[in-house]
Formats: sequence, structure tokens, C-alpha cells
Amino acid sequence: MDLAIVDLDGTLVRLHIDWKSVEKLIQEISKGSTKTFLGFVARYWGSPVFWKIHSAVEEMELRAVESMEVLDDAPTFIRILKSMARIAIVTMQSRRACIEALKKLGVADTVDAVITREDCSTRFEQIARALKMFSPDRAVLIADKVLDAFAAYANRVKPIIVVRETRCVEPWWGDNIFEDLEVIGAEIVSSLGEAIEVIKRIWSR
Repeated sequence: MDLAIVDLDGTLVRLHIDWKSVEKLIQEISKGSTKTFLGFVARYWGSPVFWKIHSAVEEMELRAVESMEVLDDAPTFIRILKSMARIAIVTMQSRRACIEALKKLGVADTVDAVITREDCSTRFEQIARALKMFSPDRAVLIADKVLDAFAAYANRVKPIIVVRETRCVEPWWGDNIFEDLEVIGAEIVSSLGEAIEVIKRIWSR
């Protein structure tokens, strides 16, 4: 059995959320010990302050789903992918927001599992949970962040990273994002359609 682990926001859809206001709230609550949403979730997951932020962000996510941007004909991508493998959605969005987004895409009944921030504190843990659920012979991750690629690599899953627009390949001197991805064997694609072709190629070997 093959498994495709797929990210939601930034990969299938784009949710327009005011992350600056979220980060401001996070910094106030954590007294400056964390500055980003993912950093906050990783550090405070399961605590009372986590659930406070979770609830506030969930409301923003649900509103964002109403006007979400669908990327690269994502519904067709999911249906083609389903003909090739089981599908697990992994997302740092809330479960309610994820399910609503999948319903709006018309693929809620197509995916086999949904793993959200209520279930795990990091993408590393989410991928590990998906692998434990399905025990696949082969698995790929389709996502959009460098961190996703390293989380897949740590779990011995082939990462396919969708890069639709490049703002800064070299965030600082001596570093290169594409080089880092290449070193760990990640495939870099520019669309979901290209991701399907890559999956066909690597699974035909």
C-alpha cells in the first residue's frame, strides 16, 4: 500500500489570515518566549494557553475558508492522487477548519485521514502518526515548506515541495534553500500537476 501525505494551507489552498495579529497575541501571552505560530504550538501544545490561542485562530481560519484561494485545481489533484494511494491530510490548521476546507473543495470523502494541530504539535509528529496509521510500503509528502521537507526526511518519507513563487532563495549569506532541499533528496515542483508526474516517476522505479 502506498500513502500520500498532503499539506493543506499553501499546498492545496491558501487561507488569508492576519498572522501578524496572531503573532502579536502569541508574544504577549508567552511574554516574548515565542514569536511565531508554529513555534508557539510546538512549545505550548496541550496547555491552557495553547487552547486559548487555538480557539482564537480557529475562528480566523473558519472565516478564511469562506474566501479561500484554491491552488492548481486542487480537487482534481486529490482525485488523481486517490487513484494512486491512500491520502492523509496533515495540517497545522484546526480540524474544523480543515474539514470545512476539504468540504468546499469537494474532497472530504476522498481523503482517508486528517491529522491537525489538535492531534500533534509539529509536522514531524504528524507525519509519524500518518505512517503509524497506515504502515505503507511507500510514502511521499506533498507540501510547501522547507520544514516540511526536513520533517519528511526525518521520517524516511520522500518530500515533494511545491514552490510556486520564490521570494528569497538565499535568506542569508552562505545559505541556499534549494540547495538544502536537494541535499536531503527533496523534489522541487512548481505545481500540483507536476507533483503528480514526480510521484508517478518515483513510484515506477
